[in-house]
Amino acid sequence: MFLPSQFRHRLWETRRFLSLVMDYLLQPTLPRMTETHRTPFVALLENKLAVLEVELVKKKILRRCTAEYSHFHDGRGRIWLLWLTNLINIVVLRSSDQYVHSEVTLKDSGLRFLLTITYGSNSPAERLVMWDDIISLAQHISIPWLVGGDFNEVRFTNEKMGGRALQTGRLTRFNSCIEQCSLFDIHTAGNSLSWNNRQANRIACRLD
Repeated sequence: MFLPSQFRHRLWETRRFLSLVMDYLLQPTLPRMTETHRTPFVALLENKLAVLEVELVKKKILRRCTAEYSHFHDGRGRIWLLWLTNLINIVVLRSSDQYVHSEVTLKDSGLRFLLTITYGSNSPAERLVMWDDIISLAQHISIPWLVGGDFNEVRFTNEKMGGRALQTGRLTRFNSCIEQCSLFDIHTAGNSLSWNNRQANRIACRLD
């Protein structure tokens, strides 16, 4: 997977926005993140906002940002893209309920690259559709390309701890997608097992 060094991004996952939480947490946080860390782009995954709630979020929080949502494909709005238009421009080229594929341009340098944000379905069969779509996207890539997000799948057996045994066929299909697209994995910093079930019988995985 390719990430231009000039572009710093953060992938945020949140389970539910409530009005008070939005006012108290996100409104001061997003500007501080973008100004302190120069983060012109944020992807929000699994926000579970209804379509009508989106307008509230836009009015209260996103006045400084442009946003794209996946509500057209899924009423739960699984993927949001937010960015500061004075720093970057994003054009959505293709999307589904599991990914948003865009072209990004950095305004200060003119650098262009493609960005695909994923949020894989819990259904292995539906994830197969996403792998096929990503392979299809790869056939038309002529500039740098970053694929990131929550794939809801692991690549190797050491990327999961606890729970049911991994199905090697699913790992094979995920790795085949990566290889066919000529992508490579960006090394992680910190705990490589990015998700856990937060229960006594702990299960932890690397899903992003």
